[in-house]
Amino acid sequence: MAFLYALFFSVKVLTFKLLLTYLISAIFLVIFNKILHIRASGHTCGTVGPYLMASFSLGLGYGFWLGVAVVIVIWASLYLGRHTMQEIIWGAVCSILGFLIGFVLL
Repeated sequence: MAFLYALFFSVKVLTFKLLLTYLISAIFLVIFNKILHIRASGHTCGTVGPYLMASFSLGLGYGFWLGVAVVIVIWASLYLGRHTMQEIIWGAVCSILGFLIGFVLL
């Protein structure tokens, strides 16, 4: 819904890129999890994308704090037994692909 709002109303370019990256990442999660039956961590995907956006767009100072959040999410997922390292990597891949496509498209 946020992406549709950004599509039809005036939002900052960075906000649009962030929402597009998030949408594309979610599409990749569906493809991996439902179609390819490769379990990918949605939490990792949801934190790696903003980390990449902040680091690339605002600088590593902003990205550092989101990087800390990524590490905490990965640790929690492993500690609680919610995901394996492979599933975390696949979640990050979904987000990285979404980020790359989001920036290539714009």
